[in-house]
Amino acid sequence: VTLASTLTLRGQWTQIENATLGGAGTLFVNGSALQTLVTSGAATAFHNFISSNPTTVKLSSDALVTGRLETHAGTLDFTGRSLRVRGNFLRFGGGNPAVGGSTVTLEGSAAQLLDFGGDFPFLDSLRVTNTGAGVTLGNSLELRRNFTVASGTIFDGKDKTLSLTGAGALWSTAGADYRSNNNNAHVVRWSPGAGKTFFVAAGSTVNARVDPFDRVVLQGDLFVNGFNNEFNGQPGLSLVAAGSTITLGDTARLAFFDNAAYIHDANSWIVYRGGGSNRGVELSTGPFGNIRIAPDSG
Repeated sequence: VTLASTLTLRGQWTQIENATLGGAGTLFVNGSALQTLVTSGAATAFHNFISSNPTTVKLSSDALVTGRLETHAGTLDFTGRSLRVRGNFLRFGGGNPAVGGSTVTLEGSAAQLLDFGGDFPFLDSLRVTNTGAGVTLGNSLELRRNFTVASGTIFDGKDKTLSLTGAGALWSTAGADYRSNNNNAHVVRWSPGAGKTFFVAAGSTVNARVDPFDRVVLQGDLFVNGFNNEFNGQPGLSLVAAGSTITLGDTARLAFFDNAAYIHDANSWIVYRGGGSNRGVELSTGPFGNIRIAPDSG
């Protein structure tokens, strides 16, 4: 089936196994009662998908959107689903999507914008695998589970806040081309909750002011980059960094509140590898263990 223009759907959508939907058209879903879309999974490719039902549009199967995905009214429910998007993912109206247990993958080959607008928008897990100009965060966002940016992929946090709040969740950005507006404008918050643990994958990189809360475990080395950014250990933090190196690039700084704990061993290092005039050499009260000053040349 080829959808070349706009199709308005006011009822249900059922797509049998092995059927495919192609074309560069737009599916406009705007019924007045619950609408359910059942697709054939990986074989299905909507192009532009616009959800404008004032009640609920429910994706009952995994889906791929090769163009833009927009919500204009009501609730888009993709609970427990894999949702792959190759264009912009935008919310112009309606409530926050229902997202529990889902994963959104932004996998375009051109620039993509993720902007949910409104107050306190959230997703469950987010994967960024864009192979082109990357993904830009257009509004502050909360993630309730995992965040992954593939190696070599551009992710630009601009001046927005990205909060990860899931207990046992994982931040994985090893090898990513992570960008921001610098100057502490982009804020990353790791806050799994009191008595809970958050994990940071080995080799992860971030260009932001990083505010870790509660208990954060580094699974390996961490790279904090950017000019006038800061790794800012919050009150009550337990940062488990045994065997891990935190490298502060550009003019990134390290600061801990007095009652934040840095848990380290003989193989834990803080490395200042700044490249600007400040060279990152601002250190708050320790103890920190091993410290290396290794500014970039020039």
